[in-house]
Amino acid sequence: MKAAGLEAAAALGFIGAVGACVGYLIPRGFGASIAATGSPHLRLAVFLAFYVTCIALTWWYYLRKSTLTSIAPKVLAEARV
Repeated sequence: MKAAGLEAAAALGFIGAVGACVGYLIPRGFGASIAATGSPHLRLAVFLAFYVTCIALTWWYYLRKSTLTSIAPKVLAEARV
């Protein structure tokens, strides 16, 4: 197996482990919320805040237009490197 295959296998294993942990923690969180407050509303609010934070961070790091990208050439051929 080549190095790229090993890296892909390691990434897939890590992603699977995170997915398994989340699959365990989400129902536990709902159970704890229902036990503490009698309803899952608190946990849903926490999940909503988490997802809004993830969306905001994704926008900030990957989707926003920065000053440098507006100045930089759109195509590498225009860079005349």
